[in-house]
Amino acid sequence: MSGIHPVFHISMLRLAKSKADERPTVDLSQIDLSEDISYEDQPVQILDRMVQQLKDKFIPKVLVKWQFQGDS
Repeated sequence: MSGIHPVFHISMLRLAKSKADERPTVDLSQIDLSEDISYEDQPVQILDRMVQQLKDKFIPKVLVKWQFQGDS
């Protein structure tokens, strides 16, 4: 997974689909925060791949499970 570049354009972001009464939680004790209160998340697994066609372009899309994403 070292070949994956973890930067995405904001247009690729979608709202998380979760149950209305269930909110995703993260165990903060597992995260090492830096001095500027940021952390580095690591990809764990590729869940799905697809190719979207826009006119004459083919755009590969990858669904990635992240380390601190939770179980959803």
